Amino acid sequence: MDHIPCMTACREVPVHYDLNHLLDADAEITHRQQRVPILVENHAYLFLHETNDPDSLSPVNHPGIHAVIVAAVWETGFHTGIDTDDMDALDNLISLGGAATHSVLMEHLSGRRQTVEFSASSSSGAEYHFIQQHNLAIHKVPAVYEASISSKKALVERGISTISIDSMSDAL
Repeated sequence: MDHIPCMTACREVPVHYDLNHLLDADAEITHRQQRVPILVENHAYLFLHETNDPDSLSPVNHPGIHAVIVAAVWETGFHTGIDTDDMDALDNLISLGGAATHSVLMEHLSGRRQTVEFSASSSSGAEYHFIQQHNLAIHKVPAVYEASISSKKALVERGISTISIDSMSDAL
């Protein structure tokens, strides 16, 4: 399943992180070279307002990460194997979606699409580990943990609504 988040991330990331809006190819490359470092610095791409204060905690809640997860899990049918009632179990999905998003962002920065080997020593593996550690830290702060649960519930609701919309489209 690790290839599916990367494929869907290639589709979702440019839209949700404003990477493909310029008409001129040279201007688009320049735009990406300016935009991506801001997103990856301090892992800002993980958060709703694309900022991250390393001294404070916030749940991983960027719509781009959620879009990658919804596309990879609900739109493909993999959701049937996930216990969506266990909000803490979604941490792995969030980490995988974040690592896939980071990988695509780095491709946009370098200008080269490449197959990413997912291992603990790779950039994607390191990003996955960072997000896992971030999620564990959130569990220790009740107010942030509650915000994290709310964000995960919204993610599940969005995924379920995607299935409903797809089912209605198939019926037509």
